[in-house]
Amino acid sequence: MKPGDMVAFQIDGCPMIGKWYPKHLMIEDGLIEDEQLEEVIVLGAAKVEVMTLGENWRPTI
Repeated sequence: MKPGDMVAFQIDGCPMIGKWYPKHLMIEDGLIEDEQLEEVIVLGAAKVEVMTLGENWRPTI
């Protein structure tokens, strides 16, 4: 991985997507850094991010 790559990870058992940098993870709500970063389990590089648009009429696959 290189800095700025999207990664899938878990923190407190919750799956998330963020941008990986050597000293922090950038997520939608801000940064995960310092002691919080020790709780992160990186699952791997994310190649695609699927966004929900709030259209409940679409079937879930």
